[in-house]
Amino acid sequence: MNLKRYQQLLEEIIGHLTRFGERRWSSRIKGWVLEIESLPLEKVISHLTRTQKSLFGMGSVADIVITPEAGLSIPDNEEEIDKANDKLISLARALDQEIERLLGGKGDVLNKSTNF
Repeated sequence: MNLKRYQQLLEEIIGHLTRFGERRWSSRIKGWVLEIESLPLEKVISHLTRTQKSLFGMGSVADIVITPEAGLSIPDNEEEIDKANDKLISLARALDQEIERLLGGKGDVLNKSTNF
């Protein structure tokens, strides 16, 4: 199981969130990156499933709203805010698709019908 793309997407999400000063999820995802590097193969599937369940829904990665009102470092400019949030959703979707690929299409995908 090649996890290179999975790890790359996690790193991209960390970088995107860190850019705006988000600490809670970026720290958690950093832990996942460290964890996956040392997991035995038999535990990788549960790791991937947990990550996938954390992508969408209330309190999830995709539930983060990058705005100055949330205490994040972004100008109070609607275009920049939209761009930052669209990129976060795009990265979450890409990660979801990569996890699906790794799980062979058998993953527990939450909110597939949700339009973001």
